[in-house]
Formats: sequence, structure tokens, C-alpha cells
Amino acid sequence: MTDRKARALFITGTDTDVGKTAVTGGLAAALRLQGLSAPVRCWKPVQTGHPPGSPQTDSARLARIAGMPEGRNGAFATVTLPDPVAPWMAAERAKTAIDWDALVAEGRRLLAEGTTILIEGAGGLAVPVTADRLIVHLAQALGVPLLIVARARLGTVNHTVLSVHYARSLGLEVAGIVLNGAKPGEERERAENVRMIETFAGIPVVGVLDWMPEPDAAAQEAEWERFRETWARHAAERLDWRRLGEYLFDDDKQEMIIDRCGGIAP
Repeated sequence: MTDRKARALFITGTDTDVGKTAVTGGLAAALRLQGLSAPVRCWKPVQTGHPPGSPQTDSARLARIAGMPEGRNGAFATVTLPDPVAPWMAAERAKTAIDWDALVAEGRRLLAEGTTILIEGAGGLAVPVTADRLIVHLAQALGVPLLIVARARLGTVNHTVLSVHYARSLGLEVAGIVLNGAKPGEERERAENVRMIETFAGIPVVGVLDWMPEPDAAAQEAEWERFRETWARHAAERLDWRRLGEYLFDDDKQEMIIDRCGGIAP
């Protein structure tokens, strides 16, 4: 892997609703659980489906899952549009336009600030942001490696392999794949999916996370705190921190993080 100043991952999915927000928040929560809260931020460049200020937005969920404040020092979004459709169409419906150059400039500013940044895309790689730009083009413009979140179920091999090949065709580095939403009784199928994905995509599956119900947005903070700690510990145990640490932390921190989190294989 080439040296890079920015410590960042661009979390994308094989589809919408595969659990990108849960995985992104889990990554941040696992790091905060180890007392590493200061250098970690979550950025959602564009989000749709809820109006600005709603507790249901992905940026608000990220803040709750990770246990960080909403805003530039924690979890935040640059563009929020109310309709639950692709950003390009959501902007048209709202009679506005997404400023692509401003979005890229914002991302570059964040990457230059020296903190660890988890960037969560919208939907999958081919989701239109504007009339001539897709989510994948934002990752490309920022030069940030991808972490692809996929479903832990039948059909995931096809979606995942296609996503990896598309990313590579545009010159993007794929750091790894996370299978999310695993359920009891599917262990054999899950192991087979991991094997097939790694064989045909040539990318490591860096974690398999279980399905875990999230509290309602209006739930008491104590309930969120219990969920947050459980989910953070689960992510810490199930993710390959040796692999992820190459992208997220300086060399002098990697071994400490691996020792504290303990997750080394899916």
C-alpha cells in the first residue's frame, strides 16, 4: 500500500440498506471504546430520505451509534434532502442542485485536517449524485480507499464481485469487504460466501457482523448507551484491525489498536 497523509476510508455498499451507517458507526464506536475518540470523525457527504434536523437522518444515526456529537467535530452531513431517492433526483424534487465542486472541496479540507475520517456514501457506487457524477466519482476525486459493505445472505457474491470490479475499473483501491446482518443458523452459507467473494473478487473479507436491532431514535440515552457498547465490542471483536489499521492509523498506533480491539479475522 502506498503512503498517504490522509487516514480515511470511504464506506460504500453493494446496495442501499445494507448497513453502511451501522458499520460506519460501529467502526467509530469501537475506536472510541478504546479511548481513541479525539481523532475520529464521520462524514456523510450527501444524505436523502429525511429533512435537515431530523433525528432519522444518517448523520444523526451515526452520531448516536458512535457516541459522538453531531457537527464537524463528530458526525455530520454536507447535503441533506428530504425525499428517499437518489441524490440527483432528490435535489431536482427539492428544486435545488448539488454543488459537486463544493462537495469535493469539503472532502479535501477534511482529509487535510489530519484526523481519521470515515466517509459514508449514499447507496452503492453507481448512485447518481448529479446529472454527470456518481458516488464512485466522489471517492475517486478524494483518492480514498473503499470499504464495501455487503449483505450476509444469498446473492451477495454477485453484488459484491460486481462492485469490486467496477471500483477497480476506475482505479480505486478496495481495502476490504464487510458482510453485515449475519443471522444464527447461516454459518455454513456465510463461510461459503466469504470463500467465494475472496476467490473471485481478490479482496479480503475483513469482518462478518451480526444483525443487531437498533433502538428507536426517541429511545432513552441509557438504551442507546447499552446498544452502543454492545455494537462497539462486537465490531472490535469481528473486524480485522490489522488490515483496517493500515488505512486508518499511523504506524505507531496500529499495534496498540490491534491489541486493544483484538479483532483479527471474520
